[in-house]
Amino acid sequence: MNYQTVGFKKALLEGNTEKQSFRIIEVNENTKIQTIELNFKAEYWVPSSEEVTEDTMFLPFDDPDKNIRTAYDEFRKIANYMKPTEIKNARKKMGLSLRETAAILGFSYSTLCEIESNKRIQNQLQESALEYLKNIYRLYDLFENRIPQIRQNSDVSVEQVKQKLENFLNLDKTSISKEYPGGVFLSKLPDKKESQKAIRYGSVQSKTSIL
Repeated sequence: MNYQTVGFKKALLEGNTEKQSFRIIEVNENTKIQTIELNFKAEYWVPSSEEVTEDTMFLPFDDPDKNIRTAYDEFRKIANYMKPTEIKNARKKMGLSLRETAAILGFSYSTLCEIESNKRIQNQLQESALEYLKNIYRLYDLFENRIPQIRQNSDVSVEQVKQKLENFLNLDKTSISKEYPGGVFLSKLPDKKESQKAIRYGSVQSKTSIL
């Protein structure tokens, strides 16, 4: 097996009274998310006293979902999808909560929460909706068109969301006016097998995931 040792760590395992030493290795792994074949470096912990084999490789004890997030990050890079940090920063910049953003985009709260926390990969339709977060004018148009659905399907305050978006619109107009004096707006519009299975299906289910 080809691997690279990148360090050593100690961990206290359940039932033991002393910390055990582990070798930290990186292994090149292949997987498929949606239609894209990926190759990424996965991290595993191997007891220092053991040989590196499939049976002695453990997911990182301090971060069991690390390999899944690494694969998701690689997928988003290749597919040119928005990253969780980009989604979070965009909605926070507009003062929107997760629940408000989900209502505007037509997502369930749990779906958007999982995407933003990198526990789920958005599909192509979801990515198209998330792209609205990059343009306040398009997002505002979407919000206005979805007001009936928002009122019917969620407990989000339409008036509050409208105020937040309009406040940000005013800020954005001021910014553009300073940059372009004419004020022209261009648009208004687990174990290793379980880990690999979760990667293939594009979602993470653990004790910390939101279902």
